[in-house]
Amino acid sequence: MVHDWNRVLRPRALRHLVAQTADMKWNPRLMTVLLNELWIDDSFVELVGEPRRIRHDQYAQAVALAILFRYSWQPDRLAAIAKQLGVPLPTPR
Repeated sequence: MVHDWNRVLRPRALRHLVAQTADMKWNPRLMTVLLNELWIDDSFVELVGEPRRIRHDQYAQAVALAILFRYSWQPDRLAAIAKQLGVPLPTPR
C-alpha cells in the first residue's frame, strides 16, 4: 500500500494540489499554518502577536522572525540565519 501511495497516489494528489492552489493568495489561514509549521512559541506571540491577527503587510517580517526565533536558542545558529536573511544582530555590550 505504501508503494502504491509513493508511486501512484501521491503524485496524483500532488498534481491535484498544485491545481487547487494555483490562485492562492497570502491570507491569515496560510500565514497561521506556515508560522505553526515553523514552531512558533510564546515569545513569538508576546513580541509579534497572534498569527491570525498579523496584518498582510507584516507577513514577510513575521516569517523572518519565526525563522529567527526558531534558531535563537543557540547564538551561533542565530547569527548564521540572521546573516542569511541580511538582518544584523545587536553588538554585544
